[in-house]
Amino acid sequence: GVHQTVPFGTPGTAGGSGTTPSVTVSSAPGELVVDTVGIRNDATNSITLTAGANQTERYNDRSGIDDTNVVGAGSQEAGATSVTMSWTASAGRLWAIVAAPLKPASATAPVVDNTSSGQTQRTTLTIPHTTSGSLRLMLVGVSIHNGNGESVSGITYDGTALTRAGYRPTSSRVEIWRLVAPPTGTHDVVVTFGSELKQGAKVGVMTFTGVNQTTPLGTFASAFSQASSGTA
Repeated sequence: GVHQTVPFGTPGTAGGSGTTPSVTVSSAPGELVVDTVGIRNDATNSITLTAGANQTERYNDRSGIDDTNVVGAGSQEAGATSVTMSWTASAGRLWAIVAAPLKPASATAPVVDNTSSGQTQRTTLTIPHTTSGSLRLMLVGVSIHNGNGESVSGITYDGTALTRAGYRPTSSRVEIWRLVAPPTGTHDVVVTFGSELKQGAKVGVMTFTGVNQTTPLGTFASAFSQASSGTA
């Protein structure tokens, strides 16, 4: 129910520090105002956001569990001449907020059809990957800043479990997982971590063809160094 030529009115933004993120936008009856707010998390993972009295919360989550991460949320409110989108934080931190009125296509106000949200620094990571050819091997490499001793608990491709080929448990943990003869086509690589990540992880997926299907890998090797270069 959103106007297809002029979907938005004039947006408003604000930023600051404290416990009351808010922004006011000009709107009109029959419109629908939507917003997105972000506030920095704290070291104890305790910052929460509560939407204003006239707002309907649509999502509310955090990107990670320490003060390098952010708590983000979004909501909606019926349009009026002037609409203030506001939130209350459990503690004062740096925040930012943006809001905009949606214009209706007819006399009926726009309606939310569906919502979803996600974040990278949680307990799972999904990567679509395409595999083809014959005598196939898939390798998945994972690098983790494991300040809380995080590790990978399992990886699947199209629901088929991979086997861990080796790992190095340092403050920057690295792991290699393998799957012989992965299914062809485009499917999801799903990486599951044993606990919520504090800082996040980087995952790389590679597939090979022409690989021995009985003994696809040689001996695993690893190394650790605090220098500017590393070898194994």
